[in-house]
Amino acid sequence: MKEKSRQKILIVITVICAITFLISSFFLLRHYLEGRRSEKGFEVLRLPEKEQSDYEKRLPHYQELKAQNADFVGWLYFYDTTIDYPVMHTPDDFEYYLRRNFEKEYDYAGCLFASDISDIEKPSDMVIVYGHDMLNRTMFGTLQKLKDETYYETHKYLYFDTLQERRSYEICAIVQTEVNTGRADEFFYYDVSDFHNQAQFDEFINQIRAKQYFDTGVQMTFGENYMLFSTCEDTADNKRLVVLAKQISNDDPNLVTQITSLMSQQ
Repeated sequence: MKEKSRQKILIVITVICAITFLISSFFLLRHYLEGRRSEKGFEVLRLPEKEQSDYEKRLPHYQELKAQNADFVGWLYFYDTTIDYPVMHTPDDFEYYLRRNFEKEYDYAGCLFASDISDIEKPSDMVIVYGHDMLNRTMFGTLQKLKDETYYETHKYLYFDTLQERRSYEICAIVQTEVNTGRADEFFYYDVSDFHNQAQFDEFINQIRAKQYFDTGVQMTFGENYMLFSTCEDTADNKRLVVLAKQISNDDPNLVTQITSLMSQQ
């Protein structure tokens, strides 16, 4: 009798595990397929990769995108990655593009979008941009690779083109942190746009350094301009992967060398 009961329990457990596996597989597959579908929508907005280095040639295209959607404020591009996207900004409803595409239609992958407290044109001391961590490594999914120091060394520079100018950046920290913890020591990086004094800046950078995956060796100084990229960490719902980058000269020799090297490999 006991043996039969055990068999029944094992059967029930097996069925439950099978159902759980099928449901999880379904959602993972849907997530992946929705990411691919979203990419097709962005492909029609992109210019050929070989034209990325020439801002003046790209500016008319940006102006066309602005005419199509007034929420468009710039284009974010990392060489040799999938990050090649428009950035949207809706200060009155800053998560508007969380699940909407460039045409403002529902889209699971959404768009990259700037924080409501960020000033793109001025710009504020730190511009924050959010994006999803997609399973197919589109949107901000590629940022996960930066946790590998070897990968970082060959992918540390990026461009952010606005409708006024090109801005070049060097990644200076890759951080894992938690949000919505309710703890007093939570890192409220998402509440910062301007550093009003040295002390505030130092406190922010100290938290960055305490949570970074490794020391990049890049100096961070009060008075410089920064961009911060935030996405979900793929290990837990309340964890976030945060990438901090500082603005550098468009003619920075290290940037030019790395970009030239990546272009030659394509």
